[in-house]
Amino acid sequence: MKKRLILLLSMLLVLCVLAACKAGGEEATKPSSKPKATTSVSRYESADIYQQLPDRLSWEKVNEFPVVNENMTIDEARKLCVDFFRYAKTALWIPADSMEFIKNASGTLDEIVEGAVYGGLPYVGVASGNIYRLMDYMDPDTGVVDIKNAVNEDEKYDGWKTFGNQCSIGAYWGFGRVINSANYKWTQNCLVVNKMPRVGPYTYDDDLKVLSAKADGVNTVKILSENGREVMFQSYAQLQPGDGMVYYTTAGHVVMISALPEVVYREDGTIDGNRSFLTYIDQGQTWYEDGMSAEGTPFTYKGGVDTKHSFESVFNGNYMPFTFLEFLGEDPFENSKVTFSYNGGDTITTTDLFASSVTANYGISDVYAVVYDGNGNEVYKHAVRCTQANQKTLKLLRNQPEKSKVPQVETWGNLGFAPGKPLTVKILVQLSTGERPTIYEGTLVQGE
Repeated sequence: MKKRLILLLSMLLVLCVLAACKAGGEEATKPSSKPKATTSVSRYESADIYQQLPDRLSWEKVNEFPVVNENMTIDEARKLCVDFFRYAKTALWIPADSMEFIKNASGTLDEIVEGAVYGGLPYVGVASGNIYRLMDYMDPDTGVVDIKNAVNEDEKYDGWKTFGNQCSIGAYWGFGRVINSANYKWTQNCLVVNKMPRVGPYTYDDDLKVLSAKADGVNTVKILSENGREVMFQSYAQLQPGDGMVYYTTAGHVVMISALPEVVYREDGTIDGNRSFLTYIDQGQTWYEDGMSAEGTPFTYKGGVDTKHSFESVFNGNYMPFTFLEFLGEDPFENSKVTFSYNGGDTITTTDLFASSVTANYGISDVYAVVYDGNGNEVYKHAVRCTQANQKTLKLLRNQPEKSKVPQVETWGNLGFAPGKPLTVKILVQLSTGERPTIYEGTLVQGE
């Protein structure tokens, strides 16, 4: 009886297994209901030969930073400027190729090395690049950048001007997270007349329109000489995080203050410039190899990040401090606003598209027209780049301007039309605030 029971149980177990296998087999032969993944003509996929970057640059990390709004406090805004500029200087990526380039108008050669880990962007004179734009060429899964498609290799200086950045615009992408009152363009424009107030008791002519590189012009050497060491030390002592400093002689430099000053006074009440210090972040020209990420990844970067400098050395460097109306409570922080010039409804022709423009109340980095087929595949992407700080209007140029070597227009894929196959276009805008809104979506048709 016991043997019969065991035999019966064994037969039942076999039948159950066979039934399960049959059910599994039937399920496996059913057609998948999962939709096919859409494709992208602009997404870069790198080779799987580079080191892992767990703390690489990413949209997720960029989007962790707050966005300016009308309720933001001055302290919050100051901190955001500093925190974002620091991140922009240290965000990690890897170039897929080695490239040589010219970093300044003097023709000084520099290079990017394949497979090396970099923090932030290389220095390139009169350049406008930023980490938002860097991600147009980066494999988001690896942090590897398709650098050959990011620059114009034939133009080793001009061809890098929308990839690298320099002192004033490097700092601007930090200031621009919250500041829109200043008429900020270049180093020589950091003046009261452009709504960049002085910090401290030093003075110069409020009507001074630009700092001059001419020997007989007004530059920061002349301004500091007229005010004197002690007045300038008093001014340095009043700087706060998020404020800036500028020098301009035959050339110039802009830095962002990243900590409160360390001020030491002598017995007579004057400031000891050798024992008082400022800490700042700047986009310099020299590579440093001592970078270390929070995850323990060594990296190379352009100085400097939170470097300390005595008041004496800052004075000898001819720096004068400035701030912004927002930080003085004299101009409000604003919610971002973006407008698209086209108002012809939910269908737009290519002619109207490339005659349109985008305007914002904060600086614009890039405007994108991204085109999709009926299945949601990205078939064409068109980017127009800013080429200076604080550009609040960008035209959707169809082609690269004939006389410009600076790559203002970048495209991926081909804009082709076929009967009965409508295309959809989206217009996206990368703002200095970090926001990337889609401001238009409609059907794209060819011609007039």
